Amino acid sequence: MDAIPPKDLGCHRTGFEKNCHDLVVNQRCRRWFLIEGKHPVDGTDMKSWDCLDNHTVMLQLDMLRKLQNGFDGVQKATESQRNEIVKRMDHQVSIHHNGRFIEQR
Repeated sequence: MDAIPPKDLGCHRTGFEKNCHDLVVNQRCRRWFLIEGKHPVDGTDMKSWDCLDNHTVMLQLDMLRKLQNGFDGVQKATESQRNEIVKRMDHQVSIHHNGRFIEQR
């Protein structure tokens, strides 16, 4: 899609009474954006001019994917920290046997 909307495209925010092309050309529309990056579903490169409202679902999917990746990283870090603590505790565990403590190594 071009940087300017087609002449026959009506603006849904005006109830299709006004033309998107005219609004963008006259700098009266602030919702016409260039979105560049990786498509959140298939990972392909994308570069698209369109109404921001048409990109909302895709941007939400991208945000959810990034949040999920962040949570995965936190979970891995937590498990790693837990494993390190368990490993260190294994060296310091004392077992009570017949009234005396025996240190495990």
